[in-house]
Amino acid sequence: LALALMYAAINRTADGVRRMRDRFFLLTERAHQGGAVIIDQQCVYSNPAFMSAYRVDKVVDAPAPLSEAWLDRTSTYAERVYVRKLLTQLRNGSLAQAEWEGERRALDGQPLYLRFKAWPVEWDGQPAIQIVMSDETAQHESARALLWQATHDELTGLPNRSALLQRLREGIADSRTTSLALVLLDVDRF
Repeated sequence: LALALMYAAINRTADGVRRMRDRFFLLTERAHQGGAVIIDQQCVYSNPAFMSAYRVDKVVDAPAPLSEAWLDRTSTYAERVYVRKLLTQLRNGSLAQAEWEGERRALDGQPLYLRFKAWPVEWDGQPAIQIVMSDETAQHESARALLWQATHDELTGLPNRSALLQRLREGIADSRTTSLALVLLDVDRF
């Protein structure tokens, strides 16, 4: 009887582990947000959304995710230094969660605008950092297009009155500017 009860308990535990594995798969492998786990500056896991955002499927010689070669191809030097500093703070416990965003490049050269969140976790008994990434390229491009339309003439592409007023405000607010001149030219019957 004791062996039968132990066998039933082991089966229930195995079923529970399988359910948890399947839930993990559903949550991460099919998510629209990218996810990655880093242990000692090496990526041990990245989901398909993470790889797809960087267009890994279109590049034959893709470096390992989040490796030095990966970072060299996808971000600027200043951004790499900043992100390394944040990840170091996460590793040593001086920061509980980090958030950053900015322009990147996909591995095929396309411009991206990505938002990241990262926090320390445990992965297979080792301290790790989990990163969640949102690809906001479309929203960023839409906002940039709207701003351009608001500050430029549609016909000529030249800055409009709104852009002029903004530049005047900036010129007046700049403490280094000692003098400022404004010349208005009106073209009749244009």
